[in-house]
Amino acid sequence: MKCGIFLVYLILNVLKVSSESLSDFLVGNGRKYVCIHSYLSDLSAAKLIVRNWFAENEVYFSWNKAYQPCSKRSFNVFIMDDSLTGIENITLYLPDLTIRSSMIFVINSSSKTLENIRKHVRGFKGSSFFYVGLWNTSATIQYYQVITFLLNGAYVIQKLELDGNAKIIENYDLQGTEIVSQSLDWFPYFTIEANGTSYGYLIDLTSYCAKMFNFTYRSIVEPNNDWGMQSQFGKNLSGVLGNVIQNKVDMSLSLWVWNENRDRWVDFSIIGTDREQFCFYPQMPKIDPTLFLRPFTNDSWIAIALTSIVLVICAAIPMCIRYLNNSMGYKMISTSGWYFFVLLNAFYGGALTMFFANEPSFPFLSVQDVVDAYPSWSLKVQKGNEVFILANASPEKPEFQTLYDRLIDEPEKNLYSNYEDVLSEARSSQTMFHVFLRHFTGFLRQHPQQQGNLRTFARGRRQDVGIIFPKNSPLVPIFRLGIQRLRERGSLNFLSQRWDGSFKGETFQVDRMVLSGGQIILVYVLMGLGFSLCLFCLIIECFWKKVANSRPSKC
Repeated sequence: MKCGIFLVYLILNVLKVSSESLSDFLVGNGRKYVCIHSYLSDLSAAKLIVRNWFAENEVYFSWNKAYQPCSKRSFNVFIMDDSLTGIENITLYLPDLTIRSSMIFVINSSSKTLENIRKHVRGFKGSSFFYVGLWNTSATIQYYQVITFLLNGAYVIQKLELDGNAKIIENYDLQGTEIVSQSLDWFPYFTIEANGTSYGYLIDLTSYCAKMFNFTYRSIVEPNNDWGMQSQFGKNLSGVLGNVIQNKVDMSLSLWVWNENRDRWVDFSIIGTDREQFCFYPQMPKIDPTLFLRPFTNDSWIAIALTSIVLVICAAIPMCIRYLNNSMGYKMISTSGWYFFVLLNAFYGGALTMFFANEPSFPFLSVQDVVDAYPSWSLKVQKGNEVFILANASPEKPEFQTLYDRLIDEPEKNLYSNYEDVLSEARSSQTMFHVFLRHFTGFLRQHPQQQGNLRTFARGRRQDVGIIFPKNSPLVPIFRLGIQRLRERGSLNFLSQRWDGSFKGETFQVDRMVLSGGQIILVYVLMGLGFSLCLFCLIIECFWKKVANSRPSKC
């Protein structure tokens, strides 16, 4: 009995020192909600330990016998002695726990404890990221971080460095671990040659991170050339996105746009932002009846029409009354009408010259106008990006729902595969197409001759883009740290200037202003109506003369 009391007393005093250090570690790293799982053989001693644990610290804890589920916001601490009893059960749960949210804390560890833990981790099946705390007989604690990988079975055990506030000095050494990425060609971010050589913005970025954290990587292409966009809805897990979700690859080196659906299935390491926009080449319509009306606005034409009607009425009244034909009022009305015609002709001639000399105004004010102009104007979306059109659909933006329905009903007419095809079509017809700015500017950097007189329209808001990883992947904090360091050094700006290029599509001019017959059809229509009216009058006059001559004359 005395030995048992002495053992409990000894453990409590020993743990008072270790718990204070552990409390500093938890508080220093923002872990104030702790779930403790005991694997100690002496349960009564364990209860006393937990009761006195963190008594004087701002740490909230709950005690569990062995492993029991805790809140996701809690930090799990598994307490055991040097025998490591129960570690086999713990390793079964670690892949399901959030990365960096658990620790195996060993009391009275020996020089062989770390090697014994290494043996258990060596056969570990699953990706995880957890900590190990070893309290030894000298009343000091050594902390380690353990990272395991599912695909190649590799693991890394690295000693942690803490600052003066017991906060982890974040650094990683993956000890040459190979990481596998899957993607499709997406210049300028990722391009892979037939011999397996890859290059691009994300390849350069990953190479920097590989040197920084001592790992290697290998890029493979999805064999079916499928992005797997439906996988973000939990359906048809296939393609690149489906393989990432199912942990068949470690990550995907492509700029994936963050959205709520994808965030449920994969983790992101945000690199920057991107935005949607529509592009088009200004095209003169083949048949344009209103071409010669556009130098004046509709309000101007209404004012001209009303003024003309008033002048005609004022001139018609004196003509119907014979003694007013030579009156001063009639002459003033006639003079005013001719002055109005001369001034109108001068202003219209100047406006017409300016209209042809300057760039034509874009005939649409919103995407709704473009959607309503179908089929005169077609609006195309790149294959795989239909989901972003649907994401924009809302009761306030019904035009995007209409466009999405059109994409689903007639994909062969409204979807395009590559920029070369849609740019060729946009030059020869009234076609507008949807792009993401960063990728499209990279294409224009590679093919500068394609920019020409391209113009943008309806540029969207900025959206986060980045690399994707399987959910709860230990690589996420590693790449986030690497990207942060590259941003601080200015390397990300250097990579953007090297690969992204720049595109200013705000101004444009028509290559040539040569009017076709369809564009001056209004002139033909007016002239035709004039000749038709003259011909009609001539026929009536001939008929009337013939009738008049056929009447017998009076004696």
